[in-house]
Amino acid sequence: MEGIWMQWHHRQLVQFISSHFLEEILGSMRKREVLREEEFSLIQGATSPTQKVKVLIDLLVGKGNQAGQDFIENSTSQFSIHSTAYDSGMQKHLDVLRSKYKVRVDLGLLSEKAVPERLTNLLLVEGLTDLQLKEHDFTQIEVTRGQRRVSKTVPLERLFLPLSKVSIPPRISVTVGGAGIGKTMLVSQYVSMWVRGEISKDFSLVLPLNFWELNLYEKLSAERFIRSVFPHFGETGPACLGSGQVLLILDGLDEFKVPLDFSNTVACTDPKKEIPVDNLITNIIRGNLFPEVSVWVTSRPTAAGQIPGGLVDRMTEIRGFNEGEIKSYLKHMFPDSHDLPGKILSQIQANKALYLMCTVPSFCWLCGTVLGYLIRNGLGCQTSELTPPRTLSEIYAWYFKIALCGEGQDRLRESPRIEQAVYSGKKMMGTLGRLAFHGLLRKKLDNNQFQDNVMELLGSVLSSKDCHIQKISLAENQIHNKGAKALARSLLVNRSLTVLDLRSNSIGPQGAKALADSLKINRVLVSLSLQNNTIKDDGAKSIADALMVNHLLSILHLQKNAIGPLGAKSIADALKKNGSLKELMFSSNSVGNEGSQALAEALKVNQVLITLDLQSNSISDAGVAALTHALCSNQTLLSLNLRENSISPEGAQEIASALRSNHTLQDLDLTANLLHDEGAQAIAAAVKENRVLRNLHLQWNFIQANAAKALGQALQFNRSLISLDLQENAIGDEGMMALAKALKINTSLTALYLQVASIGVLGAQALGDALAVNRTLEVLDLRGNFIGAAGAKAMANALKINPSLRMLNLQENSLGMDGAICIATALSSNHGVQHINLQGNHIGKSGARMISETIKTNAPNCTVEM
Repeated sequence: MEGIWMQWHHRQLVQFISSHFLEEILGSMRKREVLREEEFSLIQGATSPTQKVKVLIDLLVGKGNQAGQDFIENSTSQFSIHSTAYDSGMQKHLDVLRSKYKVRVDLGLLSEKAVPERLTNLLLVEGLTDLQLKEHDFTQIEVTRGQRRVSKTVPLERLFLPLSKVSIPPRISVTVGGAGIGKTMLVSQYVSMWVRGEISKDFSLVLPLNFWELNLYEKLSAERFIRSVFPHFGETGPACLGSGQVLLILDGLDEFKVPLDFSNTVACTDPKKEIPVDNLITNIIRGNLFPEVSVWVTSRPTAAGQIPGGLVDRMTEIRGFNEGEIKSYLKHMFPDSHDLPGKILSQIQANKALYLMCTVPSFCWLCGTVLGYLIRNGLGCQTSELTPPRTLSEIYAWYFKIALCGEGQDRLRESPRIEQAVYSGKKMMGTLGRLAFHGLLRKKLDNNQFQDNVMELLGSVLSSKDCHIQKISLAENQIHNKGAKALARSLLVNRSLTVLDLRSNSIGPQGAKALADSLKINRVLVSLSLQNNTIKDDGAKSIADALMVNHLLSILHLQKNAIGPLGAKSIADALKKNGSLKELMFSSNSVGNEGSQALAEALKVNQVLITLDLQSNSISDAGVAALTHALCSNQTLLSLNLRENSISPEGAQEIASALRSNHTLQDLDLTANLLHDEGAQAIAAAVKENRVLRNLHLQWNFIQANAAKALGQALQFNRSLISLDLQENAIGDEGMMALAKALKINTSLTALYLQVASIGVLGAQALGDALAVNRTLEVLDLRGNFIGAAGAKAMANALKINPSLRMLNLQENSLGMDGAICIATALSSNHGVQHINLQGNHIGKSGARMISETIKTNAPNCTVEM
């Protein structure tokens, strides 16, 4: 009994004792001679506080005397107040979780005991494909439906346990799934089961938090962050996180407004220090903060890609419904009808797109709600012009109509979020996103085949005085001038929408005019994208008329709109009077030299515009001369894009002259012009004197070694340029040697892009010598050269001592196995490199696997592409 009692106290001590308090206990025991010198040394030799406590208890149990027991009792009393506070706080915490997460499970059309198998057995995956990480959620569903990438599953009760006898529990787990698939439901189910003691009994504490809650903060300390989740523990809350028996759940990474940047995060180990919230999360995931705490992140696949694969110990995926589960779900929705679920299922199966959508539970609920209502009402409505739904956009339209008109609310009220939406009037659409579309209007409605009738409904929502929607993206739908007019009417009265994205629709000149007329009155919209809408010169003129009187719009995207010189002149005239527009994107139109000259005249007067994009606009030397003359007097433009035009060496001379006198321009893009060596040399001479330019793009300009030499000489004097792009220029080894010489001296350049630049072994060796000295370059892209194994060896030797490089791309460089091994081995001495690409180097699958494992071992924080 005594041994059992002592072991119980051991568990209590491990949970609540701090390192400082433990040292005080050991010192006291040594003074009182409860511990001999050799026993004290044995305890001190343990690797962690947990192990020290274990050794201490084992020694006291072995002594078997009253002194040992007295000491345990006395020591326990010293922190009994903390233990009491913990017990009280834990009870309150459990009560909150029990109430909150039981309700969530019940309101999700499931009982606590009727949880679907897909939420109790998750797919265990190695990672996600590029397609899944980048494309629309339903592309992911189409890719994975019927052909699972793996057959392994992991039961929910083993989600945080080792998968074999020789493995260890995962510290960072990520669970992914498309919008509405049930990620939050899964978290609710897990927490509910843990509270009831049915799962993960090794965790003494579970702390669930939604990412969207973190959007309320700009900065947080780790301690304040924990107390925001764990308010019942006061000062002892953060101290309880050192036991290694705590699970922190972060649900919905895709709802976090700030992207996670693991490459540039400054390490923080002080739990009391206030840091930006995104840095706080990255430091927790990296283990700089709360290294003993397990972390579970749920996310849509796109957002999950922000977390480097090397930091994720276990990735799982929630499966969607199969046909049997769809049928069962519909029966659960309509328990009072024998025929209705079957009729709904027949209509869903008749439409491939809708059937695919219904593998997602929330879309299944949406389709079931709409189709159930229509079938019960004879698939028609005398008071509506809408036809029975055949597409997803029509499903949306019918749902909005039912909710907004107050029809069928008995069925809608089965969901608390929709009930709240109906109760709140036309705020319904913003809240609907939390249920079925994952931020439906707070984020994106792209690529949904929405047509003009849906815009009529959306317009009515935006017109509501209770509307608080701030950003809408309606890109890549089927919106024409009628839909644009509906949106325009809403903008006349809307007081919340600040960003409207309508790119890649078909609003035409008439739709552009309607929106422009609303901008003359609207006082809240700051960003408007009409890219690829065929608005032509007439539409541009309408927009220009609005800019004459609108004083709030700051971002305007008009790319790919068949706008010619006349439209450009209209916009230019408006810029002379407008005082708010800061960013004008005008690429892929046809403004030509005539339009460029008009815009140049505007730049002499306008002192607000910061960014001007004139890519692919048939501009030659005459247009460039006008623009660069304007730069001599303009003092606000920071970024000028002249990619893919027809600028010759003569035009480059004009640009060089402007760079000598302009003291504002920071970004200049001259990619894909006709500069040749002569033009690039002129620009290099100007860069040598310029003190403000930060980014210079000279990709694909027929530049060779002489221009590279001139640029190298300029870099020895220039102290402002941080990024230089020379991709697809045949600078060769001779040009690379000149640039390498500059890198030994230059202290400002952080990014150098040399893809397909005809660089061989000699150039790579010179570059390696430079990297051994350089302390500022962070990004180096050498794709598509031929440095070979010898060049790789030179680069590897530099990597062993270079402290600054973060990203290195050696894709398609004929490295072979020997070269790849050199690079992989070098990373054991360099823990600064965070991303390396070795694809296309004739290594083979088995070699790639070995190299990848070597890099993961030598540099666990480095992401490798093989």
